Amino acid sequence: MKQEPYSIYIDKRPIRIAFLINPEKDTIIQIQRVIEYNLYKWGGRYNPIILTDGKTIEDNWWKLLNDIDPDVIISLLPLEAKLIQKIDLFLSPISLKIDNPSNNNVHSDFEGLSISPTIQNINSVFSSTLVLFDYDKIKDPLLEHFIDFNFCSYPVNLRDILELDDNNKKVFKIKEKKDLISALKDLSIYKNFAYPIQICSIPHKFRKVEYSGVERPFTVIVGDSPEDIVYNWNISLSYPEWQKKYFNNIWLSVDLANDIEFGEVLKKWLKTICWNSCRSNNRIKFISYSLSEEELKVISDRLTKKTLSNIKPVIYNEIEIPDFHQNYNYVSITNEMDPYYISGDQNKIKLNSPDVEKGYQVSELWVADIYMQFHPERYPNIQGITLWWKLPSKNELAIRIFGPNSRICSNQFPAVFLPRENPKININLPSDSEIFRILLTEKNRPILNSDTRNSIEQIIFPHVEPSNTGRYMSGFINLFKDLFIATQFLEKKYWRHMFDILSNVNPQNDDSKKEEIKNALSKTIKRNKNLLKNNEGLTWLTDYVLKLSRDIVILNKEITCSKFKKEVRRECKEFNLNVENKKLGYKNKHFIENLGLTLSKLVKLNIIQMGLRPKCPNCGIIQWYHIDEIQQSMICKGCRFSFTIKPEEKWFYKLNSLVQLGYSQQGLTPVILVLGQLLNESRASFIYDTSLNIFKQFDDDPFTDLDIVCIQDGKFIIGEIKQSLKQFEDDDFIKMKEVAKRIKPDIIIFSTLDKKCNSNKMKKIQNLEKVLQSLKIEVKWYQLRNDVFDSTPFL
Repeated sequence: MKQEPYSIYIDKRPIRIAFLINPEKDTIIQIQRVIEYNLYKWGGRYNPIILTDGKTIEDNWWKLLNDIDPDVIISLLPLEAKLIQKIDLFLSPISLKIDNPSNNNVHSDFEGLSISPTIQNINSVFSSTLVLFDYDKIKDPLLEHFIDFNFCSYPVNLRDILELDDNNKKVFKIKEKKDLISALKDLSIYKNFAYPIQICSIPHKFRKVEYSGVERPFTVIVGDSPEDIVYNWNISLSYPEWQKKYFNNIWLSVDLANDIEFGEVLKKWLKTICWNSCRSNNRIKFISYSLSEEELKVISDRLTKKTLSNIKPVIYNEIEIPDFHQNYNYVSITNEMDPYYISGDQNKIKLNSPDVEKGYQVSELWVADIYMQFHPERYPNIQGITLWWKLPSKNELAIRIFGPNSRICSNQFPAVFLPRENPKININLPSDSEIFRILLTEKNRPILNSDTRNSIEQIIFPHVEPSNTGRYMSGFINLFKDLFIATQFLEKKYWRHMFDILSNVNPQNDDSKKEEIKNALSKTIKRNKNLLKNNEGLTWLTDYVLKLSRDIVILNKEITCSKFKKEVRRECKEFNLNVENKKLGYKNKHFIENLGLTLSKLVKLNIIQMGLRPKCPNCGIIQWYHIDEIQQSMICKGCRFSFTIKPEEKWFYKLNSLVQLGYSQQGLTPVILVLGQLLNESRASFIYDTSLNIFKQFDDDPFTDLDIVCIQDGKFIIGEIKQSLKQFEDDDFIKMKEVAKRIKPDIIIFSTLDKKCNSNKMKKIQNLEKVLQSLKIEVKWYQLRNDVFDSTPFL
């Protein structure tokens, strides 16, 4: 298939880092280390701190970590194996590192771009003056923590600070409480100042939060617990984009909050900061994780009385997490993204670096989120949606396409880590089969030897290959040109009925024959209970099955156009029985024309073949000849007699042998219908492969086969599909459980051509989902649409 050009959009952003901290040990020191690290990073203000004991992460903390989707996780404490496995499975960061607690500074294997306090950056937070606190000689830890956790500060001898003139910087030397009080008095004016902690909040674009239309109030967090201090850092994630530019919150230790002298100047400062940050009606909110409501109200009243209104004290019992905007199954292309237009599977693209002034380190990285259009030529008949390379969160897929420094983010789009200087991406698009080979057989390996996850044992399948059914299916779909067209035909009850006729298959007769065989076997075994316990009995059963198989050999059947018309009349009558209004008459010219056009399309696709059935005047045999074989003078295939075709011969139609075998013997119909419905329901991505055999050992027989292997909107889906519910056995669910535990798909589906699932099979599906609950694998019955089973003359 000739490849068409496709579009790529690059969204440039900082590296997202999450820090894991033990709330029971050296919490203050650890938080100081994290804040100092992020102070110098582009977008460092949005790198969250997560509290954990190293064994588990509580639900709300885990949800925050999951919502942030960190590229890198740095733990300041040891982690147990189960937690490491959970992080790898559900978050799949490019790096998981346990930092040495004895280090004075935090270190990352992927250093983000540094950011400096330039005039441009100061102006971006609506200010022209940077406030600095020179507090090297401070003795009171309460004051030190107040400055560290709320404002931060740069060394006054920093190169960029020295380049600022006196109009652009304001330096306060702090040794004791009176110096801090004096500084706050000077800052309590109606003018916007910039603090170092705001510089690392650039860029202000981050994952969007749900916005109610009401601005988020200025927040005062009071308390000495780890939750209070960490919340003051993490709260920046909760503000809408337009508010991120302002100074939005402050933390107070209980002692400082109750200090009368400090409280007086703080009261005035809070009033001016609320006005400066454009809070209408001076809205302010007091929050604590460690105080009682009464204690917090006393503090809030003292700090706001007669100066501020709309005070709201709130006590939190569990960590509050941002209400992030949901990731929907569509791609929103913005003007901020860089567009590229390329073709082919292999490409090199030179990118533009983010507009961030050069920082302090050499090996600094930024992240390019890649939104790459999936092969436009793959589904030409689907209108209205664009499909993308949206993939399951397994980093091996990103590495296969872009090389080692890449991952798949939680929105299922790839991200590549690039240097500041001369950034390039190399693209090497794999085949669909290669994608699923990676998902089924490749371990999710960390790219660095120092990564903590190297200790995790992963059990996968060593080998997969197309099954016989898969090979038939590939040829079957290729005849229809693509999955979309194959589904369009097979979802029509009329065409399935015609394929039954052309395959010489009668489902009702088959059921009757099965019942007859079942009764015959039951009677024989009942007469001789030991029949199957000896070789003589087994030989009899073998001969009996062989005789039956000879009796039910399926042969093609040729039919005339009148048969197609007759079955349309039957279909029309069946349709009219199920509708009260708008009865349809077969003599409607539209139906006749529609049948002719559709039949011509099937003949053109070589799915239905057209030919004649002349009678040999010599031996009398009647045989079918394809239209390509027909000549005025024909030679009998039996006796080799030469004869002339009569001018009044009728055209007869038969099913392509590959289609006939796939349809009637390989059971492809429900598989294609399920795949086609999944394709029609997709909104952002769809990639599939035909049925695959899975092997536990290279030289063994297949362990099982997977009827459905696909990616829909970035979710990895596998499934077991049968003609009917009766064909499902307990072993199908047992094997699917082992497959799921090894390859960890997102969704497992079971489906048949039945109109609904019975209670017995539904219970087995629900039991399997319970077994796989810890892996968060959705297991469900996948119901085909009702119109698949309804009669309709619209062909």
